[in-house]
Amino acid sequence: MALNFAIDGGVATGGSTLAKNVAREFGFEIIPTSQTYRGLSLLMAREGHAATDVTEAYIVDFLLENKGRLALTSAGIEIDNENCSVEAGQEIHGRGASIVSAIQTVRDEYGNPAVLACTANSPVNTVSEGRNEFRLFSGADKLLAGVYLHASAESRIQRFRKEAARRLNKSPEVITDQEIAVMILERDLSDMKRTTEPLIPHENALELDYRSAEGMSELVQAVRARRQVKIDTGPRHMTADRVFQVASTMIDVALRT
Repeated sequence: MALNFAIDGGVATGGSTLAKNVAREFGFEIIPTSQTYRGLSLLMAREGHAATDVTEAYIVDFLLENKGRLALTSAGIEIDNENCSVEAGQEIHGRGASIVSAIQTVRDEYGNPAVLACTANSPVNTVSEGRNEFRLFSGADKLLAGVYLHASAESRIQRFRKEAARRLNKSPEVITDQEIAVMILERDLSDMKRTTEPLIPHENALELDYRSAEGMSELVQAVRARRQVKIDTGPRHMTADRVFQVASTMIDVALRT
């Protein structure tokens, strides 16, 4: 039975890079979980209704009527049996994915089953990036191990520079660190305020900055030991102290003159 290695963390903390490294190191298959919700955003747009412009009730009704047209594979999202990963990767569908993935019914009826099915169909263990994976795979008794990534404000800014350039329609060279920090901070605060899977580290996840030799050693040991991580499936809440702890480094950069 294939198990899953779950990666969590804020935007631009290196989760995608780590997923690729884990897959290469251990022969795991990557589950492109973000494509699940990006695909729904794309399908809605093709039908003339952007996820950013409609109500939650509309999104749920649309999903229930059309979820059979969507399928997640290790190669990405398929719509009507056509791989649409490149189109789904557009920035507008990143925003759409953030909206639809925050709806619990969307996760229960579509996202969670799609990700579990992708792992079930894999001949090898899998690795995925996303907050929901910790509890999802733990609840299904398919969690191999999990990490919560940390990264410095400076490294997150550099990772996010191209995305910021695309959003601001500017050359990456002329965008200031302060502008990028504000965008990351806004995303972090939005993710932390979500009622569905907020950006909060799970208590039993291995917390690390994997770029360090010590962090990578911990990671490798966790995977090779097939460390089964026990996750608290109860409700989680964001406190004011936690908001400050997560956001403070970005605030420091954003306020620089």
